[in-house]
Amino acid sequence: MPHGRYRCLSLKRTQFSQWLDNSKTTTERNYTTTTTNSYNHSIKRRQRKHQTNQTYIDHSRSITDIEKTVVGNKTANGPSDRNRMAKKNYDLLFKLLLIGDSGVGKTCILFRFSDDSFNASFISTIGIDFKIKTIELDGRKIKLQIWDTAGQERFHTITTSYYRGAMGIMLVYDVTQARSFENINKWLRNIDDHASDDVVKMLIGNKCDMEDKRCITKQRGELLAREHSIQFLETSAKNNINIEKSFYEMARLILKKTPGNTNNQPQSLPELNRPNQSNYMSIQPKVICISGGAQGIGRVMIHHFLSLSYHVICADIDENAGKELVNIYEDKKEQLTFVQTDVTKEESVKSLFDIVKEKFGYIDVLINNAGVFVNLTDKTDAISGIEKLSLDSWNYYISVNLTSVFLMAKYAIPLLRSNPHKASSIINMASTRALMSEPHTEPYSAAKGGIVSLTHSMAISLSKDQIRVNCITPGWIDVTGSQKSTSNIKQIVLTTSDHEQHPAQRVGVGQDIAEMAAFLAEKDKSGFITGQNFIVDGDKIPKAKKMDLEVIRMALSNYIKNR
Repeated sequence: MPHGRYRCLSLKRTQFSQWLDNSKTTTERNYTTTTTNSYNHSIKRRQRKHQTNQTYIDHSRSITDIEKTVVGNKTANGPSDRNRMAKKNYDLLFKLLLIGDSGVGKTCILFRFSDDSFNASFISTIGIDFKIKTIELDGRKIKLQIWDTAGQERFHTITTSYYRGAMGIMLVYDVTQARSFENINKWLRNIDDHASDDVVKMLIGNKCDMEDKRCITKQRGELLAREHSIQFLETSAKNNINIEKSFYEMARLILKKTPGNTNNQPQSLPELNRPNQSNYMSIQPKVICISGGAQGIGRVMIHHFLSLSYHVICADIDENAGKELVNIYEDKKEQLTFVQTDVTKEESVKSLFDIVKEKFGYIDVLINNAGVFVNLTDKTDAISGIEKLSLDSWNYYISVNLTSVFLMAKYAIPLLRSNPHKASSIINMASTRALMSEPHTEPYSAAKGGIVSLTHSMAISLSKDQIRVNCITPGWIDVTGSQKSTSNIKQIVLTTSDHEQHPAQRVGVGQDIAEMAAFLAEKDKSGFITGQNFIVDGDKIPKAKKMDLEVIRMALSNYIKNR
């Protein structure tokens, strides 16, 4: 399976299509990220309590819309779209979280509230998902950013990172599953360990329409809620019972805890602040440039680095995906800049870094993430075998995947040298296709293998400038859920065997790659590491090689027996 195409931040697969716009799929050329949304910077978890006291002060301030976007190859010389600002359309932004065991109906609750839809099919969430809905409450327009988390233990590390900065958390159990109710105390401990001290909590007993299968009485739910001094409601996503009421009540409780409720301009969200460095952002912000950042792994990494208080420049050829990205992160408008860039064109890349130089004067980190995978389902010469592969097709894949790394590094190096933090890093994205290919992916595999070699060479050459260069080689990373809303990437349903073929017992998610990138970006964490290639594939390559060896042994054994 060409894993480079199927990567996702999170996904309810049969329901995900309801989240996508119904607009016609565009046919523009996309540079999909070939190597792999996420506040999972666990290295700072021990510091999270320093951030808690300002949650409601900072999070609830009025938010102005949309970052100035720098679009096209227009530099600072033109009036362009750079100064366009969208109208403000809400007063407050509240981040809510749904947690609870797998199968209790968290996603059904979310879709009933956001889309007024219900799907009886159960497909577990992979990692994290979210929806946005604006409501009116007490004369105010409140934008609810609602995050739906996976209940399975294997995603625990990813999902708990989203507790930081949450203003309200709904703990959901299934009234027909005693275990899900018993585990509420475990989820409450997770909140104590990972969330703000002031977070508003609400206990939700879902599936109250299934009286014939009920094993948890309403009285038990009320008693547990009283023990912990939290609100309690029973709901049914199927019959739309108390769904809207629960979200409105949660928003009302948060609004009551919001000091002043004034229309002040927003400050940086608490979970984005660096502890003990309150003036850090205004003095010397850390700046990162990510190519191919508008979709897929790139979008997940942008989410993660925004959570680490970086100023992020997203360079991507897809203008629509870039604008969508800016809209998603409108509450972080001071941190995110989109620049439409064709990474295969030297003039476009030069223009990108001219803009970065004008705005910041330096960068700390460059992530070369842009790329395009050979689509094995397309009827093109790229999949017809190397004999029929045209030179134009070969050059296209090499240019997007490999030459782009050279061009981006060439024009980024002067800005990396100017980095005042003296901790510059280049991170290149390869693929396990460089190490373990499949038929008719020659140009892609060659390009990714070239990136691995180029990484080591650059690390040696740039060591004198204190610029570290490393490579990440992702395996099967499912990021379909972090594509743009009009993406034509086919939705897939991952099977148990898809997960179990990895010794890690799951397919990777974008956050796995974002965490590795963040580690390599920070000198205090990885300052002694350069010129290395980090394979992030759930240990699948060693397993595959071991299987190959077993096949060879069996073949040899049969040969000896039959001689």
